[in-house]
Amino acid sequence: MSSSAAAKIAPTSSWKDLATRYNAAWNAHDVAAIMAFHTDDTSYQRHGSPKVY
Repeated sequence: MSSSAAAKIAPTSSWKDLATRYNAAWNAHDVAAIMAFHTDDTSYQRHGSPKVY
C-alpha cells in the first residue's frame, strides 16, 4: 500500500476491524470510503463475473 493510501485509513488492530469497516462503507454505498482502502493500481473483480477494468 502506498504511503498516501495508508494515510487515508486509520490504523486497525485486527483484520476483523478492517473487514467490518470495509463492509460498513460498502453497505453505505460510500465510494470515497471504499476507495480509501485501495491503491491506484487496484483491480476489482466480482466473484462469478468477468473482470471489470
